[in-house]
Amino acid sequence: MLACASMIALAMAPVRQHAAAIERTREGRHAEAWDAASAETDPLLRAQARIWIAWSAGDLFGARRALQESRRAHPRDPLLLEWQLQLCLALRDAEGAREALDALGPVPAAELSRSAVDELEREDERASATAGLARLVSLGVFAGSLLTLVLLVRRPD
Repeated sequence: MLACASMIALAMAPVRQHAAAIERTREGRHAEAWDAASAETDPLLRAQARIWIAWSAGDLFGARRALQESRRAHPRDPLLLEWQLQLCLALRDAEGAREALDALGPVPAAELSRSAVDELEREDERASATAGLARLVSLGVFAGSLLTLVLLVRRPD
């Protein structure tokens, strides 16, 4: 009787396509994996599968778009936060990495990435300062060229 009830409960349980999507992704069958992920009824599992498929296929920007959409619906999901941190570090997105790191809080996995995020932010600051200096030099060269042109035009023969 108990075995019969277990069989009925198993038959009535929803089929999790998330696992099938992950397995097909590991096999390199990304189109089939996407179909399986799309058939997943749980929104969080569907989102996780789609992110995993895009990331595994090498579409980091597609994975980031899927991740951003998923984070709006599930802002505190620790797996999504960890993936955001890793993906943003891979894409050198200091702002996104810092957001994920702050949301994760003081967990050991986040602590390992804290120095990488700090370094990425310092690089962004240096790049911003360098870009500002380059703009200033370009403006100086333009002004000098314009002044030279005006002096040449006004020069009496």
